[in-house]
Amino acid sequence: TACDAVASDQGGGTVITTSDGGTTWQTSLVEGTVEGFNAISCPSALDCFALGLAQGSYGTSFPVVYSTTDGWKTSTAATSDLPSFDPSLGANFAVLSCPSVSVCYALGSTETYNNYNYPNQPIIESSGAVTTNGGQTWRPFFFPANLQGPLSLSCISVSSCVAVGSNV
Repeated sequence: TACDAVASDQGGGTVITTSDGGTTWQTSLVEGTVEGFNAISCPSALDCFALGLAQGSYGTSFPVVYSTTDGWKTSTAATSDLPSFDPSLGANFAVLSCPSVSVCYALGSTETYNNYNYPNQPIIESSGAVTTNGGQTWRPFFFPANLQGPLSLSCISVSSCVAVGSNV
């Protein structure tokens, strides 16, 4: 029984794996510019995608997805154009679900402020992105703007997903 988990570390993204039902766990650090991971999805025992933030220039960050086809023995940055948020607003892609080795959905949200109508009241804007080629390219898609979070996402097929979050 295999299971993978991700974490953030001062040195980058960490992937933790087990292949014996959780009796023992192996830890590996993913090399590159990744600051840390916050979501993982594995459509098979060896094929996985991990979502996090990478370091950009001048102290900026941008969303990144790393992938593996060998159970994290090796990994590569799978993203080329994952839509970016402004990290200073506390925004990023938070959840990931990959129902196949080609298709992944990423969801996230950002806070903005409309001081004209509602001073000091944050406006939560949700955002989504999908890839159909294993993370090589991503396109944004509509996601209901009144869902704060989202907190979790599960896709049981390439066209059927369920997300949960807080209603704003």
